Amino acid sequence: MDIIAMSERGDVESREVFVARNVDWWRKQQRSRVEAERWPVFEQFLCDCKFSRGAAVGWSLGEIGGGPYGGILRGCGVVARRYYFIDYIQRELCALGFIDWPPENVYVTAPAEDLPLRDGELDCLLSYNTLDHGWDIEAALRECVRVARRSYVCFDCRSEDEEDAALRRGIDKDHWQLLRFAQVEEVLSRLGTPYILRDASKNHNRRKALVLMGEACSDRT
Repeated sequence: MDIIAMSERGDVESREVFVARNVDWWRKQQRSRVEAERWPVFEQFLCDCKFSRGAAVGWSLGEIGGGPYGGILRGCGVVARRYYFIDYIQRELCALGFIDWPPENVYVTAPAEDLPLRDGELDCLLSYNTLDHGWDIEAALRECVRVARRSYVCFDCRSEDEEDAALRRGIDKDHWQLLRFAQVEEVLSRLGTPYILRDASKNHNRRKALVLMGEACSDRT
């Protein structure tokens, strides 16, 4: 099933330009390299979250920004009752035909900042290295809380000496709006839901925020 709610990418660039740029990038990637580099990182993410594969079997499980190879849901072989693949350009990613996309799945072409899903429609929502590619991280986190009972997300943060002006000059359109790590806590405190915030930087170039929200917090206890 397809759910489509396309919109422009904030004030960053047109959707048309974003699609062309990202589809071209994916076409240049070797599948073997994608799997070798990303799948172990996804597995570590699930481990860091203490994600319950056993519980997920009965869940409606979504992922934001999985890419044309199915992301965490396919790469890590997570078994669930129903899958939701969500991306700003999900329709175009499916059209690349890099993998089979079964018709019983739900494919959502929409920005993370405005998801066309019902309140609490998902039992769980995952997202790794994606929310920082949008244009309003707080709005995206708020949508995660609205549509999912539990959310596990990880995204890049801005270094202390990196200014908004540099990003907005177009140096890095894929990181148009980044929060400093301290700002992530401020945003989470406004969402009105339980949360756990951890530093997941490790050896990455940018500081990373690992965030658990909603029932994901109590699942760990």
